[in-house]
Amino acid sequence: MARQKIDVSMADFLQAGMFNVTRVPGTAVYLTSDTELVPSALFHTLKHFKVMHEQIGFLHIVTEDVPCAPVSPMGPVPCQRGRQVCLDG
Repeated sequence: MARQKIDVSMADFLQAGMFNVTRVPGTAVYLTSDTELVPSALFHTLKHFKVMHEQIGFLHIVTEDVPCAPVSPMGPVPCQRGRQVCLDG
């Protein structure tokens, strides 16, 4: 059986809400290679466990092919709940 690819935009996912999904305590962090799409691992969690964590983070890492990358001009990364993460110390 071929693996089915699920492509749902992040904007549609956040706008739709998950009101009928049981939420469990804790935080889940999902790696994503495409910031525009919801990671398939999140859908697999929903399919198999039928729950979502109270807090969910999406992590996208960009690697540079240089020994030392400059600090991003975007500065701190804003989070959905208003918190910020700054990785430059």
